[in-house]
Amino acid sequence: MTVVVIDNFNASTNNIEMTAHTPDTGNAYTLYDRTSLSQSLRVLTSGSVRPNNNHTDAFVGYVLEPDATQAHVKVTVVLKVLAGSDASRSWWVLLRVTDTSNWYGFRVASNGDVSIHKNVAGTISEIGTGANVTLAATDSFEFEANGTSLTLSQNSTQRDSATDSSHTGAGQSVFGVGNHIISTDDIEFSWDWESIKLEEFAAAGGTVTTLFSTTNIGKSLFRKANL
Repeated sequence: MTVVVIDNFNASTNNIEMTAHTPDTGNAYTLYDRTSLSQSLRVLTSGSVRPNNNHTDAFVGYVLEPDATQAHVKVTVVLKVLAGSDASRSWWVLLRVTDTSNWYGFRVASNGDVSIHKNVAGTISEIGTGANVTLAATDSFEFEANGTSLTLSQNSTQRDSATDSSHTGAGQSVFGVGNHIISTDDIEFSWDWESIKLEEFAAAGGTVTTLFSTTNIGKSLFRKANL
């Protein structure tokens, strides 16, 4: 396992956009996409990140840099302040992103709805069973893609899962808020997050088979070598 990005949002300048902030490990964020220039996430000197304002039917997202080089990845996000209990106030994480129309994502709404989705060539569908959970400050949400398996956990307890083979290669990881997954969602100012982490896991190695016989003592015959 390798930690690609870890960010406790310790900013020396208050209220700066995420693109102007460098994580503890990793590189400065880049903009993924947003509805308009008025939407942004801001890093605070209090050690958190939050939306710049309330926005209806809008979204903004940022790419965690650098990109993971492996397809097996996990993003962990820790909450700091909740945003009421409205089903349309959401935040999300995307994995294996190749562009804005191809990705896997998980969504958390302030009423506790959690779900796993995929986007294939611009068509978004829910692929898990979904769940409703009780949210609390300091909750940790983990979203992992391992082969064709996708899992969403809260404080290490699995809440949703799915199996899908639409996206199997490495890609970008994105953190965002608003209506990128569900078109009627909004950006809610009172959300606050205290940390984010991106981990990648190397693909399993192959096998080496060594054969010995009474006539070949000390000789290795490599029947399969996929190292």
